[in-house]
Amino acid sequence: MVAFVVSGVIGRYIYLHIPRTIEGEEMNLNEINQIKEELNKQMTLVYHLDESVIDAILQAVTKRPDRLENNMLQRSIAKYKFERRTLKEVRTILRQQNISVKSFHQVIGIIKDEINLNRKIDRLITMKNLFEYWHVAHLPFAILMLIIMLVHVVVTLTLGYRWIF
Repeated sequence: MVAFVVSGVIGRYIYLHIPRTIEGEEMNLNEINQIKEELNKQMTLVYHLDESVIDAILQAVTKRPDRLENNMLQRSIAKYKFERRTLKEVRTILRQQNISVKSFHQVIGIIKDEINLNRKIDRLITMKNLFEYWHVAHLPFAILMLIIMLVHVVVTLTLGYRWIF
């Protein structure tokens, strides 16, 4: 029974880390990519950045850190450092474009949103894979608990126990 509870807690953890919309519905890759495209259009239309600048920014943002580290903590630290370097690179590109300070900070905000969306994509892929494996492990526990419950009810009723209520 303890294994069943632990398995349920792990499943809940995985389920909570799947990106969701405001309504609580599970996001898919298409929805996340649509949000990214809207952010890119906003950089073009609102801030009037050149196509080459946007391409340079998108190349910087779409790069992924290497996943060579074995430890999850090391991967997290490497990812954090990679994102900081990406923001620094984007800031350098934007400073060369002579845009206003207000626009500069707004574009940096958009870039941070883009990095956050990339994080959500990575998390979505990872958690969906983990969720599939979790179902394989959790299903036998659920069936076993159902069988134990049915045996418990049958034994209780055959031995003459009745409902108190």
